[in-house]
Amino acid sequence: MDNATMFAGVAGGGCKILPVRIGNPEGSMTISDIVAGIEFATISGAHVISMSLGGMSSEPEPAESTMIDFAWSAGVVLVAASGNMAGIPFIGNDTCAYPASSHQTIAVGSCDISGNRASFSQHGSMLDVVAPGGASETSITETIWSTWVASVADANDDPSLDPGDHIYNHAEGTSMACPQVTGICGLLLSEDPTLGNEEIRDIINSTADDVMDPGFDLETGYGLVNAYNALRSLSICEKRNPNILKLDIRPNPFNASCTITADGDIEIFDISGRLVREFEETTANSVFWDGKDEAGKELPSGIYLIRVSSGERAVDRPVTLLK
Repeated sequence: MDNATMFAGVAGGGCKILPVRIGNPEGSMTISDIVAGIEFATISGAHVISMSLGGMSSEPEPAESTMIDFAWSAGVVLVAASGNMAGIPFIGNDTCAYPASSHQTIAVGSCDISGNRASFSQHGSMLDVVAPGGASETSITETIWSTWVASVADANDDPSLDPGDHIYNHAEGTSMACPQVTGICGLLLSEDPTLGNEEIRDIINSTADDVMDPGFDLETGYGLVNAYNALRSLSICEKRNPNILKLDIRPNPFNASCTITADGDIEIFDISGRLVREFEETTANSVFWDGKDEAGKELPSGIYLIRVSSGERAVDRPVTLLK
């Protein structure tokens, strides 16, 4: 989701984009717009949501907080721009704007070409990482070339351009940095669809390049995001843990049915912790769940926990049933 039309995520590996407009062409939006957009993306099966948006405060509106909780509990990876008001009293001083200030997002700040925090980039204890987002509107070398078409070339423009060529603009901000991390999250999921949102956040943070002192700092979080290190960590983990349990649920959320692919016995619990359905391990490693309990009774809409276990090992994933 974006606040205008000037940027897109950086992804590949079979990733698909679900465009969701939540405001007017000028980028203005309301809390209800944001809530509706997150709900639509989650129900439509989005695995990662990019949120280059934020308010004037680190505190959420109740409806927005509820929807962030809903999406994260459904297993969606939520990536949010930290905000561009650093240093402004009572607004961006040592704190991220909401929803980046939520524990249920990956908060992304902006850095310059050296990896240092941009002066406008909000930061603090909730910041996860920084990504290239530009640092100065006065220097093209310190900005990000965008997908925002500033104009179309004509005979009066640069003679090196052919009439009709698109002239793209450059910009700076945490809104430029956020979709780059979103794209890396998509790459991780395309490599291993069984990863949960907590795992992806841990990978993003643990594989970032330290910019300041080793470890976490309030200026740049865990450091400058590193796509190569993040993807490479998956192959290293596989080599170290060749028998790691897999659990994939598609689609999630689901309406009529979903397919659960796992490496062990499968148990399904409701939000109160009550066991409602179980499947023994099959040679095909995939089972079909129709949203019913063991007695064949249809279960109500809600969030359920799917657990796969084998011996002493177990992996949990949430799934959302929507009717």
